[in-house]
Amino acid sequence: MKPPPGPDLLSRFHAAVPQRFLRWWRGDLQGKASVIRSYREQLLASPGEARARQRGALRTFLVRAQAETRLHAERMKAAGVDPKADDPYEVLKALPSLDRETLVARLDDAVSTAHDRSTFHTVRTGGTTGEPAPFFLTREDAAAKNDLAEAMRNLMGWWPGQRAAYVWSAERDMPGHHGSWLHRTKAALVGRFLERRLYLPGTGLDDARMDSHLDALRRFRPAWVQAYAGPMDVLARHALARGRACPIPHVTMTAEPSTPDQRRRIAEAFGADVTMWYGSRETAWIAAECSQEKRLHVNHVQHVLEVDADGRLLVTDLLSGAMPLVRYAIGDCAVLGDTPCPCGDPRPVIQSLEGRLQDVLLLPSGMRIPGVILTRRGLSQVAPGIFETQYIQDAPDRLDVYYVPAPHFRPEHATALLADIKGLTRGELEIVGHEATALRREPNGKIRYAICNVQHADVLGGDR
Repeated sequence: MKPPPGPDLLSRFHAAVPQRFLRWWRGDLQGKASVIRSYREQLLASPGEARARQRGALRTFLVRAQAETRLHAERMKAAGVDPKADDPYEVLKALPSLDRETLVARLDDAVSTAHDRSTFHTVRTGGTTGEPAPFFLTREDAAAKNDLAEAMRNLMGWWPGQRAAYVWSAERDMPGHHGSWLHRTKAALVGRFLERRLYLPGTGLDDARMDSHLDALRRFRPAWVQAYAGPMDVLARHALARGRACPIPHVTMTAEPSTPDQRRRIAEAFGADVTMWYGSRETAWIAAECSQEKRLHVNHVQHVLEVDADGRLLVTDLLSGAMPLVRYAIGDCAVLGDTPCPCGDPRPVIQSLEGRLQDVLLLPSGMRIPGVILTRRGLSQVAPGIFETQYIQDAPDRLDVYYVPAPHFRPEHATALLADIKGLTRGELEIVGHEATALRREPNGKIRYAICNVQHADVLGGDR
């Protein structure tokens, strides 16, 4: 795939700047483009070639993790494995999973001794299920992750120079929110006029702000919008209710789950091809959907993915040299695909994301029901007058259902919804409905659509 021709804006920029700076700038961009092109080729390698490359990279990574960190040296010694001698994939299987709490508790032992810690780049998790935790990256690994993310975007059809807007609920990710006033101003101007990015807050979405957002998107005419699913759906519902056309070719969602009904509304409101990508602050891009089949294709250049017996997704991040993540339990449950995607992309796929471990509802009988079973239902068939729902279990025998009504809502829609939930929970829970104007968000701006506060669900048991 070739990127589209450069915009007129870049041509005017070339004519306005000193030639010495322009030569440096072009050289830097050409070097970066070469790296990203190499990553695209690696991502699209045949399964055999990709497996061989990953095996070598994994062996090197595990050897360094053993030599440079006390935590991983202890884990490998306890498991009786030697990454220099053993098959690296078998080494992984022999190791216990690594959770976030262990990493935080043993932070000094988890950080590599081969680097100057003062030079590390620090990222913090979103804190969806606890306090934000620090993770460290070398500058080289941070740059490589950014380049791989760009390569993943390219494979989705998103190329540099295209206008992109962000409907984002995490203000700390927006330019102009860090450093001195001069640094903030520079970041905002570069993002808006050179990188051609528009940032719109996904919080405080009253009618006036949504009208303002739609006006800004109509003027800016982005080729892509990257968004939290919840705010983008609220904006779509507002556009549909007001009859305000705002064509957007592509909308890709991340940061929080999306439901089939949300995708349908967003596609209808903006005429968009709606996709999603999956990742985290500590691991960056893990997988991204193709447009044809909407299947999540894995970033196998950076990640080795496993699913344990309990359904938990384990991530080994080959670009985490400063703080090696080896069989890291990212907090989500998933099913890995075992067949190639019909779209023709050779990358392995994640068949489905099953939600977070904490989003498992517990029945008095001991059965556990993943919240994703509730959220994936098509509300348009069950209760067509309801936009979205949230399920919160604060007691062993009760489930509170919060629902946001649509303009054509009727009481029988709520009755049908609660009866449906009663059936899905096998009649073991008291189902209590609550009409709401908006769903509850976490401090980081994300929505958890199913929340169990009864006890921590360590495993997914019972029927799934």
